[in-house]
Amino acid sequence: MKIRIKEILEQTGASCPTTEQFDIEEITVQERTIIFPVQPTIEVVTTNTQDEILVQGEIRGRAIIPCSRCLELFSWLFNFEFTEIYDKKGPESIDLTKDLDISEEVYQYLVVNIPIKAICSENCQGLCPECGINKNYESCECRLAGVDPRWEKLKRLLEQ
Repeated sequence: MKIRIKEILEQTGASCPTTEQFDIEEITVQERTIIFPVQPTIEVVTTNTQDEILVQGEIRGRAIIPCSRCLELFSWLFNFEFTEIYDKKGPESIDLTKDLDISEEVYQYLVVNIPIKAICSENCQGLCPECGINKNYESCECRLAGVDPRWEKLKRLLEQ
């Protein structure tokens, strides 16, 4: 996403709002593929401060993400804000003759805000660890009463 900053460079305090769709189809994070059926919307306000360019924005949209419990895909709505500051002077300054490209920053904000454990619903029962069926749709006769062998001695101690 490129932001035109030439118009606001002439006056300190000048700002410029921009709204665009962010061109992204999918992201792979922690071996999960997150699909964006519709491009996320990015709204930013770019402000010329005395020594910096301040970019304040909001990213919102919908993604299709796998549930961490049952592995079924579900729709995840997101909406988060971000702030970036770009130096106009100094060794790490931006090129003021070009448009400001914040695509990498927007991508990083998307990646960071994807939930580590996305759950399709609070009532999700997940998969059976024995037979692997989705317990949201079927029930099984698996017995999960097996004791971890590392705790076997403790179990025997409790039975005395």
